[in-house]
Amino acid sequence: MSISNRRLVKNCIVFVLMVAFLTASIGMLPDYTIHTVAASIEELQQKQQETQEKINSVDALKKEAEAVLKALQGEANSLEGKYADYNTRLKKITTEISSAEKSIDDTQNRIADLKLKLEQAEADEVETKELMKAHIQYMYENNSNQSLFLSLLASDSMTTFLKRAEYTAAIIRNDQDLIDKFQKQQEEIKQATVELQQKEADLQTYQDTLTAQVDDLKALTEEAKQAYQDKTGEVYTAQGTVDDYDAMMKELEREMASYQAQQAQAQMELAKQLAEQETPDAGGAEGDAGTDGGNVVDPGTSGGSGAAYGAGDSERMLLAACIQAEAWGEGTAGQLAVGSVIMNRVEDSRFPGSITGVVTQRDNRGNPQFASYPKSINKILERGVAPECLAAADQVLGGYRSGNWLFFMTQPYADKFGITGYTMIGNHAFFYRWGAN
Repeated sequence: MSISNRRLVKNCIVFVLMVAFLTASIGMLPDYTIHTVAASIEELQQKQQETQEKINSVDALKKEAEAVLKALQGEANSLEGKYADYNTRLKKITTEISSAEKSIDDTQNRIADLKLKLEQAEADEVETKELMKAHIQYMYENNSNQSLFLSLLASDSMTTFLKRAEYTAAIIRNDQDLIDKFQKQQEEIKQATVELQQKEADLQTYQDTLTAQVDDLKALTEEAKQAYQDKTGEVYTAQGTVDDYDAMMKELEREMASYQAQQAQAQMELAKQLAEQETPDAGGAEGDAGTDGGNVVDPGTSGGSGAAYGAGDSERMLLAACIQAEAWGEGTAGQLAVGSVIMNRVEDSRFPGSITGVVTQRDNRGNPQFASYPKSINKILERGVAPECLAAADQVLGGYRSGNWLFFMTQPYADKFGITGYTMIGNHAFFYRWGAN
């Protein structure tokens, strides 16, 4: 399934869950009075179970959305790195092109300078040749026997005559040397020009190659940029989905807390009703409770004593399941304390005389006395009871009691309803009767 299709499915699920949540939330906070239990504990337990199922569903969707988000973020990071790499390469090649352009300009300027020098050397050669021609013409025009004779007569001596002849030859040689120099200079300039022109051609080819690479890289960079932007959009959408699920989780948790508060108050109303039904014999038990909630012993020792109970397999499993439903996360001490409450009720004349009767007992309004019954307990029995809870059940069946308590709830609600002298074990406050203990 594509990401877009999965997102559509998730959004539909979110909508359905939100509708269910809003429907369940209507009338969620009934008005309790001190003498009336306005909502059934069993109904509250069922609502908690339904809310927990919603929480589990939303949590699963949230985890899936987080996995999608993580994958998308990884893809986005990869695309961002690819885009950055292309950008770096593009900048490098652009710099190389600029350098090649500068080298081409420098080469072209040098070729232009050589061209001027070559033109000057050629002009100098022509000028020297013309001067040399003039010198030779003069010599030929004046190179007669008479001229030589007159030159000889005009000379003071033979030495002077020879000097004049040597001077004339030197002028001719100098002209030839200049011509040779200018011709050599021209050859050097031409050779340098050829080399520079080859360099210019090579630089131009290199620049063309780089320009082609730039065009390719620009296309790749733009493609990577677009892919990164698209992926970033998907990340943003996925993050929004996660945030939506997170908001739903918070709403459902607030709903669960409200149900738990109602359940705690309903349990307290039940405790008060039972306290009002105390018999004279029960008063003695209350006196034994003292002000500290009962004779509390360390669960790690042999413990307090109570009557051993010969439970059949079904009652043994029911007791263990109830302990697990109410105190699985409270450790051994908490599990033994819940088991002690159940067995204390079995031994108290105000309650049924069997484990099954105590766990399944309902008040005159039809409310079960343990919020975990029947749904949570039945589910535990179907899945199988945890070994540690079964061990706690066996210990209290053998007579162990960690206190003489008949009730328990969380500390905030015990304080709210004025219970004093309770004993805290884990997150639960254990007490014998409503009010002072």
